[in-house]
Amino acid sequence: LQLFGISFCLCFLLTGYAEKRYSYTEKQRYDGWFNNLAHPEWGAVDGHMTRKSPPAYSDGVYMLAGQDRPSPRKLSTLFMKGDDGMGSLKNRTALLAFFGQVVSSEIVMASESGCPIEVHQIEIEKCDEMYDKECEGGKSIPFHRAGYDRKTGQSPNSPREQINRVSSWIDGSFIYSTSEAWVNAMRSFKNGTFLSDETGKWPVRNTRMVLR
Repeated sequence: LQLFGISFCLCFLLTGYAEKRYSYTEKQRYDGWFNNLAHPEWGAVDGHMTRKSPPAYSDGVYMLAGQDRPSPRKLSTLFMKGDDGMGSLKNRTALLAFFGQVVSSEIVMASESGCPIEVHQIEIEKCDEMYDKECEGGKSIPFHRAGYDRKTGQSPNSPREQINRVSSWIDGSFIYSTSEAWVNAMRSFKNGTFLSDETGKWPVRNTRMVLR
């Protein structure tokens, strides 16, 4: 009986220790919440984009500005024109640009449309070499404004704030997703591997519906 009592107490103590230790084990979330314990919301999905300067909407609230500036298409044409094959003055290769694109996709995604969708037009200059080869004029490129926090954009005291659809942490979320539902849809739950078909290839994209 005494031996049983000692065993029971020891088992109880070990169980309590395991539960206490487990409760303090860090479990990183997929959406970036609590990566910074002092500021849990920093870098989380659907957080506001960081501004380095104040908003400059034409009405101070949400309307597009820049009507008196060159169009994005004209600026793109001017910036990208030049001779091909020129070497880098700093001895850099095209890999730097591709790596930069990977990093930007990892920490920023603000290209998804808002709701309701807002469609605007980018003006095209007459005889544009790509969009108006026949020199007809009056051409434009449609684009959708980015998603934003619906609680903003109501007054000059609360101008529109765009949101980031991914976490701003370099945590592999652009590969593994920021949603546990999507992560589980990609997993095989065997040896930490991705789901694959009988040929060893990954499943065709968007063949499964995932409820977030």
